[in-house]
Amino acid sequence: MNGLDAAKLAALDANVAVRTYVPGYPITELAKVLQAEISVNEKVALEIALGASATGVRSLVLVKQMGMNLLADPLVISATHTIGSGVVIIAGDDLGPIGSQAEMDSRAFGPLAELPVLDPRNPALLHASILEAYNISEWLRIPVIVRVTPRLLAAESATVLPLPSLGSGQRFEREGWELTMRGRHQRHRDRTMSSAAEASESTRVNRLEISGNVGIIASGYAATLAEGLGVSTLAVGYAHPLPWMQMRRFIDGHRYILVAEEPGPFIESQLRANPKVRGKLTGHLPFGQMERSDIIRALESLDKKAEKVPQDYETAAERGYSGVCIDCPFIPLFRALAKLDAPVAGDAGCAIRTTREPYESVDVVYGLGSS
Repeated sequence: MNGLDAAKLAALDANVAVRTYVPGYPITELAKVLQAEISVNEKVALEIALGASATGVRSLVLVKQMGMNLLADPLVISATHTIGSGVVIIAGDDLGPIGSQAEMDSRAFGPLAELPVLDPRNPALLHASILEAYNISEWLRIPVIVRVTPRLLAAESATVLPLPSLGSGQRFEREGWELTMRGRHQRHRDRTMSSAAEASESTRVNRLEISGNVGIIASGYAATLAEGLGVSTLAVGYAHPLPWMQMRRFIDGHRYILVAEEPGPFIESQLRANPKVRGKLTGHLPFGQMERSDIIRALESLDKKAEKVPQDYETAAERGYSGVCIDCPFIPLFRALAKLDAPVAGDAGCAIRTTREPYESVDVVYGLGSS
């Protein structure tokens, strides 16, 4: 069973009736597998899901990392506004990036929106995380984010047995209007996120293995890369809120801690003050997508100050580059734009492919739907 199969089974088990998405790598294939309905943009996709939730229907939203920016407005509001039935957002992070304009870390939307973020390390736990996300969503009446990556979706794991969960069918409750917006935020921090923190400590998607005086704290697919290296491992299932009690005990019991995560130092930055901690910020691990060999190399040099290694910046020629489709109906336009003696602003979709030869039509590209 790969990650696509696991997500499909989870959506079936969770009885998810409304599934919306906006296409883009690495989420498009998953959306097709889930038979999600395309939306005009990510904000609309989430608003459709929130509307379904208010009427007692479980919903699922699928977006790539760039799309999280567009849906941030209703996402942040929904945290304190509360919801009805479960809402889960699957955020696909394009590590590399391969088909995106920027490499982003969707885990950052956890503290930004003050919502739980689950970060599964293999397909079996992707299935478990989606089901847990719906349970948490309905228990706390908030949306929950599940982060996926291309390698997680392509990875294989043991077949998962179906675990049907019909859901609560609960609708939006109006009782919260007795509180001001400040009062809602106070309640959210005092009750909701403290309950989420308890869930992150007790969840079965965490894994703890003790072996020696060196430990790895890992999140997401990086935790799979860190398995079987002969050191202690704490694989956290929640990227936010983190299981701080488990993490403190783990750190206290080891001489050195290596934080393995992708693409940025999201967890490491919260532990940076501890002199035991090593990772991307100390130069022991690379930013972006990692390999198992990177973790092995870091473990061999934990007691040394990492030396800055000169980087070769990837070029389009080295990686390979594909232009616009040969039958693209906009080719005449691209050729005409190339003849203009003026800067041309392009869209971050297909038009970005005309920045290079043979067209060189577009000069600047800052966003999808740019005008």
